[in-house]
Amino acid sequence: MMKKKLPKSIYDPSCLRLLRSANRLIPGGLRLAKAKGKHAHFTGGAAHHRGSKCPGCGRQMALLWDIDLADPLIPDEVRTGFAPAQRLPFYVCWGCMAAAYAVDSNDRIKCFEFDGHTDRLEEGESPFEESPDELPQRKIVFEPVPSTLDALLMLEECIGLEMLDPAARQAINGFYGREITSGGDLRFSQLGGQPLLCQSRRNLVCPDVKCPASKLEHPYGEMEIPYLMKELAVIHYDNEPVLAEHCFQLRYVACAICFSIRGEYRCT
Repeated sequence: MMKKKLPKSIYDPSCLRLLRSANRLIPGGLRLAKAKGKHAHFTGGAAHHRGSKCPGCGRQMALLWDIDLADPLIPDEVRTGFAPAQRLPFYVCWGCMAAAYAVDSNDRIKCFEFDGHTDRLEEGESPFEESPDELPQRKIVFEPVPSTLDALLMLEECIGLEMLDPAARQAINGFYGREITSGGDLRFSQLGGQPLLCQSRRNLVCPDVKCPASKLEHPYGEMEIPYLMKELAVIHYDNEPVLAEHCFQLRYVACAICFSIRGEYRCT
């Protein structure tokens, strides 16, 4: 079963609720938890989606996360947006360190050709060339990031850790379970919310040229509309023990209209 047809315009009534200024696809962030959960989220495992070959170099992309969309922590509009798939895969090519695809079903994705908005590494540039295409599969569980902590982390990103008062610093230390002495120690793997990045954010357009969101132009001529490609996830190097030595982040954003995904590398 294929995904639903794209609207002819971003002003289609079905899209209007997504055309908000917030840049989060899932408003409340979810971090990895140590507790047990009934929903089958996984990290690693075999790439089981047809079409998961890199459009840039032809290499089999690696499956990093495989998310159960039935988890009630994930909003209904996100679940509906990725339908008919019930699971959300996060892929990356270890050679190009990029990804651009749409999830068509539980066993098929459609990769898009890399374009001028793809921050792709050239041949021989990737420090991950020898990384395994299939990582060991482990079950993972998510828990909500409390709204007060979410607000404090966004404030820290704006003004810096040293500007926060003692009560705010104490709350952050309690959340991490240790004393945080540097803003660089705050980053963690996160689904939804507005993840903390090692490098600055870039505004992107949809990778699907058939989507109306890919054809919008900025008033000053740049092909970027920041409120249409929304933050989806960051996979930080804390998530995968096999790759911890590389110190990496992968940022994923999704189109608010067609839910196509872009993934890009952020080094630390």
